Amino acid sequence: MDPNQINFWLSLNAENFAPETLPVIRGKLEQMDNSQMMFLQNTSFKKPSTILIIAIFLGWERFFLNDIALGIVKFITGYGCGIWWLIDLFTAKKRAQKYNFQQFQKLTGFAGGGNFNHFASASALPANAVANQPISFQAVQTVPSQVMTNPQNFYMPDSQPQNGEDFGGFMKNLLNRAKQLLVTPGTEYLSIELENAPHTKVLTHYVLPLMLIPVLFAFTGYGLVGYSVGGYHFNEVSLGLFWAAEQILLLVGGIYITALIFNSMSKRFGASGNFDLAFALVAYAYTPMFFAGIFHIWHELSWIVFSVGIYGLYLLITGLKPMMKPDDEKADSYSAISWIVAVVVFVVLMKVLEAIILPSSPSLPKMPSIPSIPSFQFPY
Repeated sequence: MDPNQINFWLSLNAENFAPETLPVIRGKLEQMDNSQMMFLQNTSFKKPSTILIIAIFLGWERFFLNDIALGIVKFITGYGCGIWWLIDLFTAKKRAQKYNFQQFQKLTGFAGGGNFNHFASASALPANAVANQPISFQAVQTVPSQVMTNPQNFYMPDSQPQNGEDFGGFMKNLLNRAKQLLVTPGTEYLSIELENAPHTKVLTHYVLPLMLIPVLFAFTGYGLVGYSVGGYHFNEVSLGLFWAAEQILLLVGGIYITALIFNSMSKRFGASGNFDLAFALVAYAYTPMFFAGIFHIWHELSWIVFSVGIYGLYLLITGLKPMMKPDDEKADSYSAISWIVAVVVFVVLMKVLEAIILPSSPSLPKMPSIPSIPSFQFPY
């Protein structure tokens, strides 16, 4: 590796790592070739200063550092009555640096002779060896000619499954992609960017199948199991249909509106104006919301859906750089604005749909009016 290129990369990323790890990082970089370095340059590392700001104002930094279990416990316990929040403030930057170094080790660990080979190395592997690897590995190991001639066939099948065997393979690939997104989103988004699949294919082959989870559980939870409000119990089928329709409009509408906004403002941040990539970025970031839809089965647990959705914001920020490719100096601003846009679109759309659905639902009886309190007249 060219020493000048190494020095340039370190000048851009040194603040993301603890000082004592920089000699190890330099040694790893010296062992890498140009293709491996290009792969590393497309990987986003967490800025410790940004993580500290999130820790101060929101306390959600553990979700951004892939510490999901403790993040949920911290949220449920009210940030440990404030004590946990205070402790995390002093460790946020160090935890971010540790997380970055772990990510760096995972990526560059391949350089020592593992799986981190450039594209052409796939020609030396048996076909079944590549097929049995995770999706992210398959995408990176694809032969260059395949990348150029048919980049949309890394993951997405060209047509809907026609028989039981094809359907089984389709579902296996779909769930494998979801798993890779939840576990290693940075690497998986690189694979997604290479696919550059049309947004209609992402919609029909990923969004709609997984959206059945919140739709079916919302129908069952609100229409069959029911819930109680103010002494009234509601469990009409028509009410379940209303809430199922709300899930469809909320999720599909939220993805499309957010992607349109992301794409429209991309040029201001030096990002690629590609609606298909913007749609894929947002659609895959909704993955936690799809699976958390099972909690609609019980009304009292529906708040968990939105808590889990916080991890979707982490996926969104993680995939923003490899997918949209903003200018380095504008990447943080683009991430912050995109984060706000995603939240605002979801909340506003949810409130609008509820305002339409609730009053028009035939299953909701009119609540009794609160009797007026007679005014007290003093005798003088």
